Amino acid sequence: MTDNQKIDKLIRRAVSVVANSPEIALDTFLRALKQAQDVKYIEGEALTLFQLGRVYIVLGNYEESIKNLKSALKIYTQLENMESQINTLSLLGMNYNYLGNFNEALAYMEKSLNLAEKFQNDSVHAKVLNNLGNLYYSMDDFSSAKKYYLMSVPIKEKINDVKSLGATYTNLAVTEKNLKNIELASEYITRAIEIKKKYTETFKDEESLAFAKNILGLIKHAERKYSEALNIYEEVLDIYLRQNSLLLLCETYILIALVYIDINDAVNAGKALNAGEQFVGQINASRITEEFKRLRAVISEMKK
Repeated sequence: MTDNQKIDKLIRRAVSVVANSPEIALDTFLRALKQAQDVKYIEGEALTLFQLGRVYIVLGNYEESIKNLKSALKIYTQLENMESQINTLSLLGMNYNYLGNFNEALAYMEKSLNLAEKFQNDSVHAKVLNNLGNLYYSMDDFSSAKKYYLMSVPIKEKINDVKSLGATYTNLAVTEKNLKNIELASEYITRAIEIKKKYTETFKDEESLAFAKNILGLIKHAERKYSEALNIYEEVLDIYLRQNSLLLLCETYILIALVYIDINDAVNAGKALNAGEQFVGQINASRITEEFKRLRAVISEMKK
C-alpha cells in the first residue's frame, strides 16, 4: 500500500466516525493532514483540510472551520477541481451563517452557485440551491428561501433524488407556514411524508419520516386541529422511542405540551412534560432544559 493509499484509508476511517465521535475524527484528520503534507500528497491535504472544516462545524468551532476551508479552497483552486471548490464555498457560507455574518455567507453562497451553474452537474446544482434556501430561511427572508427551494425541486425530480426531494418539500412546508400560507404548507408536508414513507420502506430512515410528521403536527396545530396534531405527535414519539433519539423525543414532548397549553389544558400539558422529563437528564442540551423550565412556569401561571 502506498503512502497516498494509507492516507486515504485514514481519511475514510475518520469520516466514518464524525457523527458519533467528532473528537476522535478530529484527531485522525489531523494525523492524516500531517502525513499528507509530509509526503506532499496535495489532493490528500486538500481533502483533509475540507474534512477538518466539516468536523469543526460539528464541534461548533466555526472560526477554525473557516481557517481550514479557506486553505482547502486555495488548493482546490490551484488544482482546478471545480466540484470541490463549489462544496467548500458552500461550507464557508454555512459557517458565516452560523456566526450571523449574513453578508459574508451570501457572498460565498453566490460564488458557489455561480460555479455550480458553470459546472453543469444537476446533483451539485440542486444542493447549492437548497443551501441558499436554508441561508435565506435563517435570515427570516422566507420569500427568497421559497424561491431557491422551488428552483431545486425540478432538478431533484429529474435526477430522482428522492431523499433530498422529501427534505426540500419539508423545508417548503415550514417556509410556507412562516409565510402564513397554511394550506400550501399542509400540501407540501403531505408530499414530503408520501415521499419519505416510500424512502423509509426501502432505506429504513424512520427519523426523517418522523421529522416530517412533526412538521405536519405543527401545521395542524396552526390550523387549530388539536386532536389531529396530538395524534401525529404520538406516532412520532413511537418512532423516536424505537430509534432511541432522545433529543428529538424531548422536542416532541415540548410540542405536545404546547398544544395542551394552547387549549388551556394545564393538567395534560404537565403530564407531557413529566413524560419527557425522564429523558432530559440523559441528554446534554441546555436549550431543551430551559424550554422545559419555561413551559413549567407557563403551566404554573395557568393553574393560578
